[in-house]
Amino acid sequence: MSSFQRYTAALVLAALAWPLAAATDRQASPSSKVVLWQPGDPGDRMFLRGRVLGASGRPLAGAVLQLRQADGTGSYHEYRYKAVLETAEDGSFSISTVLPGQYWGEKHIHVGVSHKGYEPMVTRILFKGDPNLESGGDYEHVILLEEVHKDGEKVLVGGVEFVLTPAGGN
Repeated sequence: MSSFQRYTAALVLAALAWPLAAATDRQASPSSKVVLWQPGDPGDRMFLRGRVLGASGRPLAGAVLQLRQADGTGSYHEYRYKAVLETAEDGSFSISTVLPGQYWGEKHIHVGVSHKGYEPMVTRILFKGDPNLESGGDYEHVILLEEVHKDGEKVLVGGVEFVLTPAGGN
């Protein structure tokens, strides 16, 4: 089994193990896990797992991620589908959300990543197979989503890594 297959298998297992949590499970302080999807929300459920690394490849604990996305219909809301996360000791984070609907071009999730001593990053997560991605476009964070089923329910799973540059270009 290749390392990609092992990583994908781990994503699938994590997605299947993630409870269908309600908004009341959110914590007041930033956590490495967030649940944005709520039962009844339109669109395909999606589970993303990721890591934040330094340029050396070392995981960055305590990196702060700010996320914002459209709902499954492509609409933005003032208080929904937004989160602030803080990476765990191993630099990891996870999000239970919905595949964003079409909103001006590609389906996407806005992401800001910061950590003391590193240049902040502002980027978007895009999705392979989106017909609105320009062929040959130079996109930084395009991820592949896999479809899994549990108890007859479809969940999309994927993973992403963000690599931060030390402040001052060191």
